[in-house]
Amino acid sequence: MRNLSRLVFLSLLVCSVSVQGQQQDLDRGLEATVNSEFSYDDNILRQKTDGIGSRIWVFNPRIGYAFQSAGTDASIFYDFSNSKYLDSSADSYSSHTLNLSLDKQLNRSNKIMVQSSVLSSAEARGVGFNEGGNAALLDAPTDLDTQSVVANYQLGAEDARMRMVASIGKRSTDRNSPIIINDSRDFDEALDGAQIMYRLGWRTDLVTEYRRRKVIYSRTPIAADGTKQSLDSTESQSLVGFDLKATAKTTGKLRVGTTKRDFKWEAAQWEDGPVTSQVQEPAPALAQPRLGTDSDLYWELTAIWAPRSYSTFTLNSRVSTREALAVGNFIRSQDYSLLWSHRLNSQIQAELDVSTGTDTYVGSSRIDDRRAISVRMMYTFEEWLNLGLGIRHQTLDSTFENAGFDKLVYYMYFTYKDQWGN
Repeated sequence: MRNLSRLVFLSLLVCSVSVQGQQQDLDRGLEATVNSEFSYDDNILRQKTDGIGSRIWVFNPRIGYAFQSAGTDASIFYDFSNSKYLDSSADSYSSHTLNLSLDKQLNRSNKIMVQSSVLSSAEARGVGFNEGGNAALLDAPTDLDTQSVVANYQLGAEDARMRMVASIGKRSTDRNSPIIINDSRDFDEALDGAQIMYRLGWRTDLVTEYRRRKVIYSRTPIAADGTKQSLDSTESQSLVGFDLKATAKTTGKLRVGTTKRDFKWEAAQWEDGPVTSQVQEPAPALAQPRLGTDSDLYWELTAIWAPRSYSTFTLNSRVSTREALAVGNFIRSQDYSLLWSHRLNSQIQAELDVSTGTDTYVGSSRIDDRRAISVRMMYTFEEWLNLGLGIRHQTLDSTFENAGFDKLVYYMYFTYKDQWGN
């Protein structure tokens, strides 16, 4: 009967989908998930002067396989996502993501961990009212391709007093945006770092950590005044903190330290030859001088508190940086969020999510303040089928007037999930 009800449900699967359910780890075998959302967005242009809305259908299937054997954990997962605007805008957005991971316990004190991912996303211009002009207005992905691989080596057993993890990786980003006329915003990153963990007690580790990221652009980007300006840089974090392992009610992670971004010189072109680092005063119309070093406070915080088995609070806060597309040398963000999840009974769960954040476009006057609040209810029909309703309100206040918006989104969703081979 259970298999028959699944077959009937899948045969009637004609509605929308987006990732709303939480992904759970698969111990072993094949996993298939379908997440869907059908929403109404009252401001798809993300401008305070416009309130043009649209119904949006998002479809996101996921399939993967996990394997465990003799100290080896491996998995491969493929995600596809497609968003279709059904009303005034005929645009659509899609992405493909492939993730691979491998954990290998070489012996009791040595372990290697490798993670790799490939992402490709695209936006299709439709024949709606905003054809050709919405790339700079909609909060939607620019055509984007990224590839990354990160390897970690752990020295020390999990129950040892001291353990060390060294990491190395590489990531490549290729963006094709209508507001960038060449590939000057494509870049590669070289990643490395190390952390030392010291066991203070049964559930608590003291952690010291160093991370470094070298960013190399494919071409020297063009600044707002038309001059060439190298954005190649090295970003590093020096951190200290602790990891609190799960107890009956509390778990968490804290990192505090400094983040520094040091821009390096890259030659620009004079009319009669290249500008080099020995040139003290390059011609202003041809190249800008070296950018300085930017330093700031850095932190990461995750705290999970479950005062009751059916009620959980999750607090997250962190500083992060990302490469700017057209404005600023880079973007530094501060984010804070609080999620309250409360199970009313065995089938109904409610969630309240509040978040706020600031994006500072370093090297420009742009600063964005973000706020969002969402409420949703989820009903579990079976262990493999969840249905839900939700509402979320988002605002963005920016020193760039045309970037600010205020929007309200209503949505309904379902999540279907099944596993075989566990």
